[in-house]
Amino acid sequence: MERRVSIIGKGGVASLAAVALFALFAALAIPERDGFLAPPLPEVALAQ
Repeated sequence: MERRVSIIGKGGVASLAAVALFALFAALAIPERDGFLAPPLPEVALAQ
């Protein structure tokens, strides 16, 4: 963990968390298409 944090930097940790959450939401939302995928997209786009 410590190595990855130092390599990524301070902002990278938040981006990783956002991407991980997006991946989780996408995995749940893509089969169902209930609208779970819609809210996280802008946040991920801003994070990147």
